[in-house]
Amino acid sequence: MSHNGKDDSTPQSRVVNTGLKCQDVSENIDSGNKNAKDVVNWWMRSEGREKILGAYTMTGTAYAYNATLQSEHFWVQVYATCKNEDCDK
Repeated sequence: MSHNGKDDSTPQSRVVNTGLKCQDVSENIDSGNKNAKDVVNWWMRSEGREKILGAYTMTGTAYAYNATLQSEHFWVQVYATCKNEDCDK
């Protein structure tokens, strides 16, 4: 599991490709932890990861499970500051 996609995309480029006009994109990833509480606790104890928490205006969260892989559980959270974006439109 990596911040860069198989197509060499980055968290920033993936957000831009959605059409959102965002800055300050950050991402946390995790594999192996079985529940959200453990994932967040791990992020907050991991050097550098807790530092990305900030005054972001948008966030996206995803979870995937694949029993055929060693880690089985995969988590990602993307944070961004977006101007003139409205989730309710």
